[in-house]
Amino acid sequence: MVHFSKLKALLLDYFSNTDLVSREQYFVLIGMYGQYIVYQRSVNGGKMYKEDLERVKSDLTSLTDRWLEDVCDPEGDVTAESRIKDCVKSNQPVLPNVWMEEVFLQNYYWQYEPVDKLLLAHQHIVSFYSYKGGTGRTTALLLTAFAMAQMGKKVVLLDFDLESASFFRFFSESQFPRHGILDYLVESRAYHMANFSIPMEDYLLPAKDLCGQAMNGAIFIVPAYGTELLSSPMDCKRALMHADLDLNAFTHNKITPLDYFFSAIHDTVAPDYILVDSRSGLHQIAGILMNRYSSLTLPFFTADNPNAFGMKLILPTLKKYGAPYMMIHAKMPREASVAEKNRQDYLKYAYDAVCCADEAYPGSTALNDSQGEHCPFELPERPELAHVSTLQDLLVAYPSVKDTYESLAREITRRLPPYRECGVSLHTELEKRQKEKEKAEFKAFRAELREEQLAEAEEIIRRAHQEEAEETNDTF
Repeated sequence: MVHFSKLKALLLDYFSNTDLVSREQYFVLIGMYGQYIVYQRSVNGGKMYKEDLERVKSDLTSLTDRWLEDVCDPEGDVTAESRIKDCVKSNQPVLPNVWMEEVFLQNYYWQYEPVDKLLLAHQHIVSFYSYKGGTGRTTALLLTAFAMAQMGKKVVLLDFDLESASFFRFFSESQFPRHGILDYLVESRAYHMANFSIPMEDYLLPAKDLCGQAMNGAIFIVPAYGTELLSSPMDCKRALMHADLDLNAFTHNKITPLDYFFSAIHDTVAPDYILVDSRSGLHQIAGILMNRYSSLTLPFFTADNPNAFGMKLILPTLKKYGAPYMMIHAKMPREASVAEKNRQDYLKYAYDAVCCADEAYPGSTALNDSQGEHCPFELPERPELAHVSTLQDLLVAYPSVKDTYESLAREITRRLPPYRECGVSLHTELEKRQKEKEKAEFKAFRAELREEQLAEAEEIIRRAHQEEAEETNDTF
């Protein structure tokens, strides 16, 4: 039996050592369930050698067992030619004359480059993310929001943990709006397709008065779901199954429901900062938020083996796609002797993970360099927060942890100075940009179609001349 973890290495090793790549091209397309197909065609456009094709099929069947679907010649297969064209367009060869493309069943947005970040030209979105649960991520987000509001900032908090909502742990149902993010994702499809602007006030909770602190700024909250879904778990399940992030739009650089959502927040509230409580783990929502929308990601990790593995999964992707991040060392022990060992373990794990993404990193940055991107902002364990279960508990604990979270808020605002509001309607701008993209795509499509039609016409003329010449020869 061949395990999936070995498949790609086996394919690369095979094509590295075969003499066939000197006279043929190979396109290895790995499907969403892991099985793959190989298209083989001649480098010089000459006649395909059937024995080569059969040899590759036999070799790969023996090497990779049931993972191989087929090895075939794409000539005359319109679908195959289209897949090859897309593969070459979006990928560099992995070896001379060898291309490889992999289609994923889920978690697309941990793999693809972020698209146009128009929204970030006018607002700061900060994602609070953790690979594992239990790191204090949601608590830290709320405490940071308190600190920002006391600094005079206008802050919007979003609960994007849609399958395991966290905000209603701190707020009672009576303090919630009737609708939340999940409602919006379901409703936006029908209303935006009808060019109807959804009133954001239905989803926003002004929370400054609820927070009970002397604040110069303001806090708004958008929960994962509002009181209507909270009162009906079956309707909540139904909404989760109807919610559409519009995966096709993400991969084709179109306007998505989340684009509309963030633009509506901007146009309604014009916040200085949007703090997002993201979903834990390798989840589509987390990947989308960090790689497409976030001005800054705060990945919460603790110094243990599961989180060390999480660092190696997450940090190379963020670094590869240029998604800004600031490491958070969560739940750091307070006892000095234990804390120092914990700190060194964390630094080693983070350093190794960042090295995975940047081979030059070890030579340019020392393990204990406090300016290195692997060096975290430290959030020590605090007994005052150990049993926090309500907003009131959090407000009682806040004065004792205020200095820590004011420091975190200041560091975020240092990295992301507030924008000057320029009166731009992001909804209008998104629509304008989308129309421009559609016009450009249509123009490119017409040009490509014209090229194909010209090539087809030239081929018809060539064949007619060839047939005419052959008839002339037959006559003589």
